[in-house]
Amino acid sequence: MDGILWLLDARLHIGDSEILWREIIGNLFGLGSALGGMVRRVWAWPVGIIGNALLFTVFLGGVFAAPQDKDLYGQAARQVFFLLVSAYGWWRWRRTRAQNNGGSSSGLAIRPRWASASERLRLGAIAVVGVAVG
Repeated sequence: MDGILWLLDARLHIGDSEILWREIIGNLFGLGSALGGMVRRVWAWPVGIIGNALLFTVFLGGVFAAPQDKDLYGQAARQVFFLLVSAYGWWRWRRTRAQNNGGSSSGLAIRPRWASASERLRLGAIAVVGVAVG
């Protein structure tokens, strides 16, 4: 528990400015996830989820009793969206790989593709609702 409390308050001081360590670590996890995703590694999903969770705590600092005094609800909601999409992607990846390869780790798990017209419309509607609610 002490490690979590330390992470919530730990800061890197650069001159007269400071940045939260969890923001740095969360962004590094995000970078690692992006790089892993580019080479289609399954570990990219959980790494990205950890990064999203850390950045969520940055944007809702007041809720987590962190040093910043402003909550950025839109940015926090975006991290929730990324986390949910990552969890779904990871689930689909594992499910498809198991179906196509009998559970083996070789072979292509999913084939990237563009969203269909109906999928784009649904995503647009979700975006409009999200903006209206936010």
